[in-house]
Amino acid sequence: MFINGTAADIGYGTRLKVFGQFISPGVINADRIEFYVPPNVTAVGNIESIDPASRQVSVAGLSMQINNSTRMLDVSSAALQKFSIDDLAVGDQITAYILKTDTEVTALFLRRDALAGEGSLETGNIRLRGFANSANAPLFKLGSIDIDASASEGFFDPIRGAISAADFFAAIDGNSIVEADGEWNSSLLTASSLRFINLGNLTVTYTVNGSTATGSNDFFSVWDGTLNSEDDILNDTTRENMFISNRQLILGSEWTVHDIRVFGPGRYVFNGCSNNPNPATPCSEAIEMRVAEGQIGAHMLVDWGNEINIDVVNVWNRNQSFCPAAASGCSVYGLLTNPEWDLVSSDADGDGVPGIPLEDSNFSNDISVNFNLNF
Repeated sequence: MFINGTAADIGYGTRLKVFGQFISPGVINADRIEFYVPPNVTAVGNIESIDPASRQVSVAGLSMQINNSTRMLDVSSAALQKFSIDDLAVGDQITAYILKTDTEVTALFLRRDALAGEGSLETGNIRLRGFANSANAPLFKLGSIDIDASASEGFFDPIRGAISAADFFAAIDGNSIVEADGEWNSSLLTASSLRFINLGNLTVTYTVNGSTATGSNDFFSVWDGTLNSEDDILNDTTRENMFISNRQLILGSEWTVHDIRVFGPGRYVFNGCSNNPNPATPCSEAIEMRVAEGQIGAHMLVDWGNEINIDVVNVWNRNQSFCPAAASGCSVYGLLTNPEWDLVSSDADGDGVPGIPLEDSNFSNDISVNFNLNF
């Protein structure tokens, strides 16, 4: 079984998970192979049609495929625990985290936000978010979705406010994230408004004084809203429930975040040596994370340069600015202001410095990796 790909998609550098049985030293008889494929577009709107037979859902004319790998969550007033395409109705407002290629649109996550009649979006409109590219005014793309900006009533930037169409198109560089509201017309979105947004900030701080070492901005964060628990750790039933996609470099090197698991309140201990591909690299078998009531925790693996599978834990507060008051010299990497984030990295170990120091990799005890996210 191949999930999110086929055998032909396997190549050097392809990120995979392989499930199977060892049959001899260095050989696995694979039962299932999963491709790591982060969403590249978010779509929000009201369902206008459902085809259970072909497992297609249409939002304002944009049809998306629901398959066996699609994670579905109901946060409407119905709050169904067992939730499938059969429970959706025309008029329901959904948020779909989708992978859009030139040939198909597949929903990786689908969340029902409101029942029919409870939605807040104007009927017939859709809201898309994604990386902007291929600018050729008045057209550009979000992911691989065509956007027509000729009828847009405004262009906005979070720092500069209202900007001109010329400034908007000049700023599109393939790394910027754009939110577009409008109507779907056959094969493209006719936008009524367009805005640059920042959905993520990475601030790497020195553990000595909390000052900023490096970081990144303008990356795409997707969380399905679920939480792993202490019982999931005991029963080995935790699952990845967040994706982070980025186009930026850190000090000239690419970075990737993967295997992100989000947790509710509790005490968790992770083995930082279990995923260590290089025995010579320092690691810790007991990386502790304590998540208090009202907080959210996350364990993730980060690749940067030659460092692979660096264990990172963050404990997030909700709806706050980054940096505790006691942190001297702390600032948000690359931003002129210190905005409020939906999830913000906290001083989880109480040492006055944001984040929790790394306990493995060659950066052990020197830095903390802090993710601040909007959705």
